[in-house]
Amino acid sequence: MAPTRKNPEDAARLLPGSGWEKVASGESDTDVYRRDAVYAKVCAADGTVGLAEERDRVRWLAETDFPGARVLDWIDSQHGAVLVTSAVSGVPGWQLPCSPTLMGNLAAALRSFHELPVEGCPFERRLEDVLGQVEDVVRRGAVNPDFLSLEWQQVPPAELLSRLQTSVPAVQDLVVCHGDATLANFLFDPQTLAFTGAVDVGHLGVADRYSDLALTAAQVVNHGWSPSSVSFLTMYGLDDADDERLVFYLLLDAMSWG
Repeated sequence: MAPTRKNPEDAARLLPGSGWEKVASGESDTDVYRRDAVYAKVCAADGTVGLAEERDRVRWLAETDFPGARVLDWIDSQHGAVLVTSAVSGVPGWQLPCSPTLMGNLAAALRSFHELPVEGCPFERRLEDVLGQVEDVVRRGAVNPDFLSLEWQQVPPAELLSRLQTSVPAVQDLVVCHGDATLANFLFDPQTLAFTGAVDVGHLGVADRYSDLALTAAQVVNHGWSPSSVSFLTMYGLDDADDERLVFYLLLDAMSWG
């Protein structure tokens, strides 16, 4: 059973000023608030380290040419922490109907993210560390079936873990990865479909580009943008994608959220 976590609402008292509206509860034990063109992510005390890591990644990305949020404030106490950032214009990709232009802009945006200089990125998302997270999730019985395909839901988590452990890719193509490259985290102008920025970069780090590609390619199919991921991967620049690596990293991601 997963450990009980403190409610991030206990830390909401740290929000500076008034007028904040709660807009979401995050996947990682955070609550999100908005006031005008500013967002605040709030966590309880046991989430402070993770939120501080996200703060550092937002700051790093803001120092590059890649569009995203900026850190405006950071507040922490015994009750938890608050990360205040600027809003990024546009709407999440999943809210827009598919078009060749939109999918091409998504592919170009992800490619640009992966072209950020690896040597200048101080964050790593090492494969062995993510595998360790999965092992912990399975040990605690905390695998979230909602993140698994219907096929994977029929397989015991321990067996899925064994599949991962015995199919680790022999090679890695290391780039700066977003770490949660879903259509929710890539924003676009709803009129022009131009890419406007990436958000939720708490898992940003140097990793195999397939760890991003597997998730984004699956999202393209699941949201009905395309009957297969081939067209997206071709737009990204992969004419002959490694299907085994795509499956490996998609399962790895699905089992790491628990």
